[in-house]
Amino acid sequence: VVTENEDIINTIRLNGVTITLVGTAHVSKESVELVEKKISSKNFDCIAVELCPARYENLKNRSWWQNLDIYEIFKKKKASLLLINLALSAYQRRLADKVGVEAGKEMIRATELAEENDIRLEVVDRDITTTLHRLVTKVSFWQKIKIFSGLIVGIFVGE
Repeated sequence: VVTENEDIINTIRLNGVTITLVGTAHVSKESVELVEKKISSKNFDCIAVELCPARYENLKNRSWWQNLDIYEIFKKKKASLLLINLALSAYQRRLADKVGVEAGKEMIRATELAEENDIRLEVVDRDITTTLHRLVTKVSFWQKIKIFSGLIVGIFVGE
């Protein structure tokens, strides 16, 4: 394992394959620049981003919410998942406004560079609904209240 940039970039060699891991922050100009620099400096066979297919589609299609079928969401009992997702998105958007960079821009840029350079793209995260479902079902009622309160405070209260 070769490490550079204070543990942000790790290069792993395994069975004759070199894998470069670039650690990023989801709301950071430096992360966007690092992704651009790293992808443009080497010839990669594949770029993997920490997104599930649904989140990748949402990043590509920013108006996804306009096609939301609210009736279906309530029918499938996914309203709490949607609410949590919207609260997290609003919190990230608020952070992004403070920093001056779009939330998730490093992943967006990586996907753009993959397409521009004809590099295979893989989305390698578990589906967001699985993660949110676990949060909703495995966390106690009071823990949910604390998490949700923290998100609400983070959205509306300035620092």
